[in-house]
Parts: sequence; C-alpha cells; structure tokens
Amino acid sequence: MGRGRGRSQAPGRSQVEIRPDQGESISGNVNQEQGHQPEFITRDVMAEKMGKLRETLMENSQSKNIEDIGRNATEGNDKDNTTCNDTNESVSMPMGSNISPETEMTGRPNDGTTHLKDHFKICPRRVTKDIKQHILVQEQTTKDVKTSSLSNYNFSVESSRDDLAKMIILHDYPLSIFEHHGFRKYSNGLQPLFKVSCRATIKSDIMKIYKTKRGGVLRCLEENESMIALTSDMWTAGNQNKGYMALTAHYIDANWKLQNRIISFIRVPSPHTADALSQVMIECFMDWNIDNKLSTLTLDNCSTNDALVDRLLGTLSPSSLILKGKLFHMRCCAHIINLIVQDGFSMIEKTIKNVRDSVSFWTCSPKRAQDFRLVARQLGVDCERELVLDCKIRWNSVYTMLNVALEYKDVFTRLSKKEKHYVSLPSEEDWRMTTNVCDKLGLFYRVIETFSVTKYPTSNMFFPLICDIKLSIKSWEDDQNDVIRNMASSMLLKFDKYWGVIHDVMSVAIVLDPRYKLKLINYFFPKNYGVDSKDEVMRIQTLCNDLFEEYKKKHDQHKRKGQSGTTVSSEGKSSSNKASWQLDFENMISEDDMFETTELDDYLSEKLLP
Repeated sequence: MGRGRGRSQAPGRSQVEIRPDQGESISGNVNQEQGHQPEFITRDVMAEKMGKLRETLMENSQSKNIEDIGRNATEGNDKDNTTCNDTNESVSMPMGSNISPETEMTGRPNDGTTHLKDHFKICPRRVTKDIKQHILVQEQTTKDVKTSSLSNYNFSVESSRDDLAKMIILHDYPLSIFEHHGFRKYSNGLQPLFKVSCRATIKSDIMKIYKTKRGGVLRCLEENESMIALTSDMWTAGNQNKGYMALTAHYIDANWKLQNRIISFIRVPSPHTADALSQVMIECFMDWNIDNKLSTLTLDNCSTNDALVDRLLGTLSPSSLILKGKLFHMRCCAHIINLIVQDGFSMIEKTIKNVRDSVSFWTCSPKRAQDFRLVARQLGVDCERELVLDCKIRWNSVYTMLNVALEYKDVFTRLSKKEKHYVSLPSEEDWRMTTNVCDKLGLFYRVIETFSVTKYPTSNMFFPLICDIKLSIKSWEDDQNDVIRNMASSMLLKFDKYWGVIHDVMSVAIVLDPRYKLKLINYFFPKNYGVDSKDEVMRIQTLCNDLFEEYKKKHDQHKRKGQSGTTVSSEGKSSSNKASWQLDFENMISEDDMFETTELDDYLSEKLLP
C-alpha cells in the first residue's frame, strides 16, 4: 500500500494508511477493491477519536489491579485481567483469540480496544447497546414534584399513544386537536418517529383505557367485602337542555380507608320520571354486580326521588339491604340546609334584592369598580375583600355577598351622593336586617364550610352540627324582631320535615364514635324532644341492637360456609346419639347465654375516649 506506518493486517481486513503529507486513510482494502477512493484525516483528529473511544470502552471494563498490569507488561505476560461492568466478572483474553461473550479479555494499554469494543456490542447483560441512548430523564411524579435520573431511554410508539390519550382525558381537550397543523408540527419536532394518529384512532385508544380502568374498578368492587353506599345527582345542562345523571360508589377498603368511584355518568332522556330513573339505576347496579351489596342511597330532596326509592326497594332483594331497606334512603344534608336557609331568605327578599342590585351596579364595569375602590380608600375602608355577586340557588353565596357588602356600607352611602344613576341604595332598616341575618346564619355557613374543607365528611360529624342548628333556630323564635321570629318558624318547619328521616343513621354513627357513644344523644335529645326524649333514646338503642344482631347473623353464616359437609353430618350423628336429658340441658344453657352481654353492650359500658 505504499509507505505506511500502520501494522499490517490480515487480508480482507481494513488497513489504516498513514502518509506524512496527507495524513491517515480510514478506508480499507474492501473499499479499495470496490473502487472507492481513500478518505484522509489528520493524525491529531485520529488520535482524539481513538482516545474518546478508548475512554468510553474503559468505562465499561475496569482493570482489577493496575499494578498487576504494569508488572505483567514488564515481565512479558501475554494476558491481563479486566472486569466487565455489566457482568461484573473478571475476564482476560490471550492475544489473537476470537471474541465471544464468555471469552476473557486483556486490559494492557498496548493491546488496543477492538476486542473491548466487540465485547461491548455483544455483552448479554447490556440492555441498551448504543451508548448515546444514556440520557438524563426527568419525570414529573406529581403536579409540583419532579425527579431526575440517568437511565436508558427507549422510544415506544404504543406508550406515546397511551400518554396522548390520557392527556385528552385529563385535560378534556377536543379530539379535533390532532388535526391542527400546529400540534402536528410541534409533535414532529419533539419526536419525528411518532406519527400523530387520526381522530378515530385516538377515540379508540381512549375507549381502550376506559375498558381497562373499568375492569380494575369492577374487580375491586367484587373483591371488597364491605357494603357500598351510593350517592346520585341529576341535573340539566343549560346550553344543551339535556339531562345527565352521575352515580358514585363509596366503600371502605381492606385497609379501612374510605374510597369512592364514579360508576355511571350517563345522559337520561326526558321525561325524568321515577320509572325512567329507576330503570337506569337498576341497569347500573346489574352491570357492576353490586345489587346485593348496597347499604344506602343518598339523593336530593324532591318528590320524584321519593318515588324513585320506592321503585328501587320493590326491585332489590330486601334480604340484601340493611334492616330490609329501612335505612336505604338518605337525604342530602347539604341540600336540606340549603332548603332551610332559602326559606329564611324568602322573609327578607326585598332587603337581599337591594343589596344585590347595589353590588351589581358597582361591579358591572371596570370604571365603576375603580371609582368604588377610590372612595373606599378615601374613607379608610380596607379593600382586601372585593364585592361579589351571589348565585341565587346557593345560599352560602348569598351569605357571602351580604357579609362583604356590610363592610362597605359607608362607601355605598357616599357613592349615592355622587352618582345619580345609583338608585338602589339599601335603607338603614335594610342594613340592620342584613346584620341580624348574617349573625344568625353564621352558624350555617360554618357548618357548610366544615363539610367542604373535609376530604371525607362522615356521618358522626353531622350529628352535633345539625343538633346545634336546630337549637339555634328554636332560640330565634324568642327574638324581638318580628321578621326574625317569622323566619325562625318557617325554617323550623322545614327542619322538622327532614330531621325525622335522617337522624336515625346520624344517631347510630355517633353511638359508634368512641368519643361520644350514647352520652351525646342523652345530651342533645332532651333539648330537642323534651318529655319524649327517653322514648327517642330507647328507639336509637333498639336500632343499634337490631343492626348488631343482623351483622352478627351474617358473620356467623359466613363462618359456617367454611365448614365441610362431613363435619356437619358427624355433628348430626353425635347429636342423635345424645340422651334426651342432655339435649334439654344444652337448650337450657343456650337460653341462659341469651341473657349474657354482647360485644355492643361491652362497648357501650366502656369509658369514652378523650
């Protein structure tokens, strides 16, 4: 090959040609035989590339003992040991031997790197062969937490499609986003290998995710041994005038944690009669196989829902329900409070209208809002809380509007003298009435706030708060203001209408709270029922005993299922061989056991927890 300084290679192998005037040729005999001209690079570039390659390969194979390598090189030994980082085994290779995954490799500086590179490609323990695939991967585990790690990155079309479908579900993006030119260009810039699917394909991926998730929830509900409480809500979409119903299942898992899953979100065609709604619910119960595991159904308060529950009780098996369905229907406490307060607001409708019109006038445009804040600063009123309009069907928003408006009472008065178009200024009597109402309804607002900020509000939280509300309303009947007294009478009638339906479950829940048991019932019932309080307490005790006996009976039946038929038959034979006096004696003992205390009695007799 002319004047060359490189070592001669075996025929057919690539040869490196070094020329003082032109540098090194990186083309070999094969290329020359095919008629290709050699390509030349400088000696410095070649040295730099070889150094980087050696450095990379040495990272994946470490010498066991550097001193031994030096000694072996001095003594002329023909093999040195190295260690593969992936297999973590000591390896060495005699000079000139072929490479295989089990072959030992040398690690002397003069032996070159070709055999290390060959082993690097075929090492059985390496997951990623291309060293360029080692990248710093940053994962977002939660909304605000990110983790970084150096790992192998493998692009997967299936995984990317799955992430894309989950993005649509999570953020409620329209499917048409995949047809947008900007989105496709952005996606191609991130990963040219990923081709954005059409709308039909993404829809199919979303349905596949739904079926997978649904199967997981179905298995969870089937394996769960606790009963399932349901909550349902029905509403009409204003812009579409279509009715929708959601059904949520609540249950306690094996770790005693309260769980909830939405098992139905469906459009219900008009008319929304009790028959139509009951048919939809029954189909949902059957689809999820929970018709024999239901405990309660919580609904809003309306006559249609009352008829709905009657039809459900007529379809479901009474033996599968608690006390044959006696506690099946639960009314929404938040909705009851809303109805009670709305009745009270109806007594001061004119006052609320004046305040609402005033707030609306000074928040309808940026210029008026700016003038309002300017006058407030002139009067030294803190502007931290801004005026807010209410939502008429949500009483707590009405309360918030009135409460904030009271802070700007003087500002409204000053502005009425400057703005001639402002004609809805509340009178002094209106302001006094607003103050009284806000003071009275502060308790209701705190109750609703307690329910809202609690992640899992349970029944034992409701009982003392609801009792406190009733006692407060009763005290308003002695107020000096006629409007307040009339408002209290109206609210009390509404309260009593629903209290008789919901207080059984609340009472049982408070009895099972080891901090209160029957003590809290004995405290509140005399205040609520007067002379009839003892009968009500006895009724709650009887209800608790009935529930205990029913659960005990189901528990015993579950235990007996594990007994074998041979055991039962042997017991039958042994009992038939007993004398008559023995059978009578056992019956007498069993009758005596009936008067022994139960676990519930022992629980109620224990001291309260702090």
